[in-house]
Amino acid sequence: MLTRRFKKWMLHVVQPDFLAAMKVKAYSERADTQKGEQDRRDVQRLVAGPTTEATVRSILERHRPDLLEILDEILRTPGRT
Repeated sequence: MLTRRFKKWMLHVVQPDFLAAMKVKAYSERADTQKGEQDRRDVQRLVAGPTTEATVRSILERHRPDLLEILDEILRTPGRT
């Protein structure tokens, strides 16, 4: 977790790699909804930008290996950015 200043407040911010892993979990629970579609796009964008597939895969291997297939599904889906 990172701490960032916003105006006069210090905010705790989730690191992008852990955020992507949490989004994989959220997608697994609501894949057939609009929110699930947004979770999928979020994972794809995070993996294409501030984190890597290998990092997210490593987190899931340690904490939720059952979600590795879901990550693969997300990354295979067209629209990956």
